[in-house]
Order: sequence, then structure tokens, then C-alpha cells
Amino acid sequence: HRLSIVFYANGMPFNGDTLEKQSLGGSETAGLYMARELARRGHDVTMFCHCDKPGKYDGVNYMSIEAFQGYMIYTPIDVLIAQRVPQVFQLQYKSKLNILWQHDLSIKRQRPFFRGSLWNIDEVWGLSKFHVEQMKEVNHAPERLFWQTRNGIDKIELDVDIKRHPKRLIYTSRPERGMDTLLFDIMPKIWERDADVELCLAGYDNTVSEMKGFYDALFAKVAEYQEAGYKVHWLGALTKNQLYKEYQKATAYVYPTSFEEISCITAMECMGNGIPFIGTALAALPETLSKESSILLQGDARTMQYQDAFVNAVFGVLDSPGKQVAMSKAGLEAANKLL
Repeated sequence: HRLSIVFYANGMPFNGDTLEKQSLGGSETAGLYMARELARRGHDVTMFCHCDKPGKYDGVNYMSIEAFQGYMIYTPIDVLIAQRVPQVFQLQYKSKLNILWQHDLSIKRQRPFFRGSLWNIDEVWGLSKFHVEQMKEVNHAPERLFWQTRNGIDKIELDVDIKRHPKRLIYTSRPERGMDTLLFDIMPKIWERDADVELCLAGYDNTVSEMKGFYDALFAKVAEYQEAGYKVHWLGALTKNQLYKEYQKATAYVYPTSFEEISCITAMECMGNGIPFIGTALAALPETLSKESSILLQGDARTMQYQDAFVNAVFGVLDSPGKQVAMSKAGLEAANKLL
């Protein structure tokens, strides 16, 4: 049956062609891809988001998020899928099935908004077993409400002309999820052992004002290292294609995080680009990554014990071409299951 499906994505601004032009956050990327694929299957799909160029992209109607409420109150549809914001369902709409698609950890102070909207929610989607269990525990909600789905990735074409740099590390996650630990604590220890190791950093342009001081401190540290002659490269905000090319140039993705990932699209993309992943055995990362393509360390990333183990893990990959090949192959095989 041809269904009328509406998405509500109140996050970073995007249009249907954003991924071809600039960087974009994970939940917005997931929403864009999901809407595109449903339209490809013949459904009538509308995306309400912060778009500056409303119109039709790949079969999906993109509309300004300001028009959402008026549209939903008066327009009968089959399915409403709202990302992140349970308060969306505090009004009665002409939709037959209401789905809350969560992309964040649940927190107790938001529990009243969540529970106050349950009368109008048919399903809550989580992105991993860890995520679903965490939502159930925090919100004290019935198990029958939750459905475990997952993130996915498009097929990634490896560029045969790109050669991996033998001593290049890369980090592209949000800075507050471990870049400070990497820059201030781990990289000095790595350079003590080998000053030729390179570090590439990238991210998307979505700095919130309250984090400006933190980001400024990180960029100042990058500049300090560059002035001292260390090989640190700020790549900026990359398109998906540009990002993948950088993954294919690097030898390992480094993620010394204490953040509880509920899925981690970046980890999936690393597997799809054949790059070994070094991170923390925390939250959903062990679910997302294959054991053979990653090294996940136990403990708190802010401790010296963890950081020393992380440095050893990095050189365990850099100093072993055979291990690099095996981890890369395992990642590519695991990524095929996520398409």
C-alpha cells in the first residue's frame, strides 16, 4: 500500500541535498536517508525540518518545521515519525500511527515530558539494546512500548587510488566526546614514542554558544602543537564523500571517549571504510562494532591507566601491517550487514 508518512526532525538545519554539500549530524542523516528510501519504495513522504530551501528532493517533500503543526492538525496521514521530541505528541493529530524515534539518552528531568505524551504514542524506537534498556529504566515505561531498530549506512565505495598513511590517526566525533582527552593526555604520550604520528581532526559546523570556551581551548591546543612542529591537521566540516576519503587515508580511528553512545554511525562508517577503530567498551559501542575490527578498552578514558592502555593499543595497530589488514577486512565484512 502507498502510505502517507510524515517526519518531524527538529535538529540541525538540512535540505534533501545537504549531504552532497556539507557535513550533517547523525540523527539528521538517518532521517534524511530513511525518508529518501521510503519515498523510493513508493510512499508519499514529507519531511518537516529546519530547511532553508523547501521543495522536493529524491521524491521527498521538504517543508519548514514552522508549518508542521498546522499541517498535522488538518491533514489525515498514515504515519507520523518524530525524532527526539516527545512533546510533539501532546496535541491530537489526524495520524493513524505515531512513532517517537529517539536518538539520545533518556534523562530523568525530561521524564515528565516523555510520560505526559505516551497517551498519543504507539511506539518508541531505540537504536540498540543498550538504548532501549536505558530508556525503559529512566522513563519507567512498559516494555511493550519499545521497539529496537538500528542505524545503517549506504554502501561505501573504496577508492583504489587512495593509499593509507602508515602513521595517520583520525577523530571526527563531537569534540566534547573525547577530543580533549585525545589532545591533552593521549597525543603527547604517542609523540613521546614516535613524533611522526599524524592526527587529523574534523567535525560539523554546529557549535553551541555554551560550548564555545571549550572548543576554543581545543583549537588553541591544536595551534600550539602545529607551532611546535607536530603533525596535527584540522580538516574542517566535510561532506560525506570527503569524510570517507579521509577515513580511507588513515590507519586508525581514535575515540578515547567517556560518552555513552546509543549506536554510533561513525563507528559503522569506519567499518565500511575499512579503518580499525580504537575506543571504549562502553554503552552501545560493543554492539555496534565487530570485535575483529576494533579494540575497545575497559575503564574511564580520563584515567592514566586507560590512557596508557590506549597508547599501547594505537601502536599495536600502527606497528603491525598484518593486524591493520585483518581489522580492515573484518570491518568491511561487518559493514555489509548494515546496508
